[in-house]
Amino acid sequence: MDKEFLVYQNKVYSNFVNYINDYILLSEDPAMLKEGYFPYSSYVDGEEEGLYGKLVPYSEVSQRYSVYDRVLYKEHEFTIAGHKHGDDDFTAPDSYVRLLVFDKEFLIENNLADDAELLDEKYGQTMYASGKIPVSEVTILRRRKDLPVDRRRKI
Repeated sequence: MDKEFLVYQNKVYSNFVNYINDYILLSEDPAMLKEGYFPYSSYVDGEEEGLYGKLVPYSEVSQRYSVYDRVLYKEHEFTIAGHKHGDDDFTAPDSYVRLLVFDKEFLIENNLADDAELLDEKYGQTMYASGKIPVSEVTILRRRKDLPVDRRRKI
């Protein structure tokens, strides 16, 4: 998982966009029109029907934070380069992860090179997504990081 969340009126929202000095909460539920949402096309030209938004000023958002996962594999922490689509909780019987690795030798030494993918090669660094590793062989580290509500500010 690598998601960002807002807390507005003691409710947590993960479907939103930054809009100038505000956020727009998003929903596909037309019932949200009763909750002060408007067709999203009224905020952004050219948007298709079926999406609704509610403008929320930074000042009305009490928290903003991200939740992200990392993997502990053989006593080293890695960024997740990929996992089974739709399996953010890693509970499916065939759950797996791929590691973001800069060291090709690590892939070879740990038998992870067979279905590894070259992701990027620039600035003198080469990035790989390792072969698939069953979740049973790693430890998932889920973390939360507080972020400034006002996206213009830095922490």
